[in-house]
Amino acid sequence: MSGGLLTKAPHVAATTNTEETTMARLVEHERNSPYEIPEGTELPVYICACGLSKNKPFCDGSHKRTRDEEASAMYCYDEAGRAKVQKQY
Repeated sequence: MSGGLLTKAPHVAATTNTEETTMARLVEHERNSPYEIPEGTELPVYICACGLSKNKPFCDGSHKRTRDEEASAMYCYDEAGRAKVQKQY
């Protein structure tokens, strides 16, 4: 698998009897530019494909943060910045 972005999805809590388990999800986004929806609109509409937009499903330009990524690396983004993910397998 080539490089990509990883963004954290909301935590999902699963309840078993009185025990609660929190499961984290990482979603990989390999595209670092938006999808353009040109037809049927006065101006083109851009849909987020990087997963970093704060205005989903619309692009807010956040993909520009990914321009200097290494092609074969994976990154995790949050409000503080990004971190390269070390592959363990």
